[in-house]
Amino acid sequence: MKLYKVHVYLEGDVDTLEDSEAYTTFLVLARDEGRAELLAREYIKKEELLKGDVEILDVEEVPTDEEKVIGVILD
Repeated sequence: MKLYKVHVYLEGDVDTLEDSEAYTTFLVLARDEGRAELLAREYIKKEELLKGDVEILDVEEVPTDEEKVIGVILD
């Protein structure tokens, strides 16, 4: 398994941003880039994060052989 950053553009009626747009990044553990993209899309659909369009902007492998901060959540 590899770690991927999946950058996503969400357009439409997002629950917290009515009739707006948002960018987000998912950290996904998957066997390849295609599977990482699919898992991010399935998560968005399952959690009902969006009621509009989803566009995958980029899928980037994150090297896991060194210590570093790979994500942050601000509330």
